[in-house]
Amino acid sequence: TVIPAKDSFSKYVMDTGTSLHAPREVREELERRGLAKMMGTPAEDWVGVPLKDKDTILGLLAVYSYSTAQHYTSDDIEVIEFVAKEVVKSIKQHRLNDEIRKNLKTKESLLQEIHHRVKNNLQIISSLLKLQSSYLEDPSIKDVFKQSENRVKSMALIHQKLYESEDLSNISIQRYILDLSSHLMASYHIYPNKITLDCQVEELRFSLKYAV
Repeated sequence: TVIPAKDSFSKYVMDTGTSLHAPREVREELERRGLAKMMGTPAEDWVGVPLKDKDTILGLLAVYSYSTAQHYTSDDIEVIEFVAKEVVKSIKQHRLNDEIRKNLKTKESLLQEIHHRVKNNLQIISSLLKLQSSYLEDPSIKDVFKQSENRVKSMALIHQKLYESEDLSNISIQRYILDLSSHLMASYHIYPNKITLDCQVEELRFSLKYAV
């Protein structure tokens, strides 16, 4: 934000919050009364319009004419005031967009943290199932625990993919299936020299609900 010089006509307009059409004679009168003074090269005609949003002054739109043959008319001033209103709209929209971007970034960070924590909790559950199964002797019961462990692991993998993804609304099902398949092979101690894994999956993106 550029703050106009003290006692300048720009500062006067921003302080009063009203438009000012100040040809040379008007400026001289205002200067004589000590209300404002021209800074820089004196212009033949000058119009200042505050960029006003309700009671807040955002800035100033000022135009100068240095030609004695060209002075601003009432129609010119209406056009300048119209342009000033459009500038205010543009400033407000720009600020709104910045605020939306900040809020979205905060929301995405929170969502990523949630997915990270859910993934960690599911991995803990999966590890507990694995630990508990090590005390079992019945193969059928151990297999049930193994299936449960892998199901929980598959859920954790979804949240891991969302945590790593730039788009939190969906995940790459191709990458997910490749990773899950590799995990399953390792889980059942299936090594590449025994069985070769060949996944042919299209690059599709699923929502969290559909992926689950």
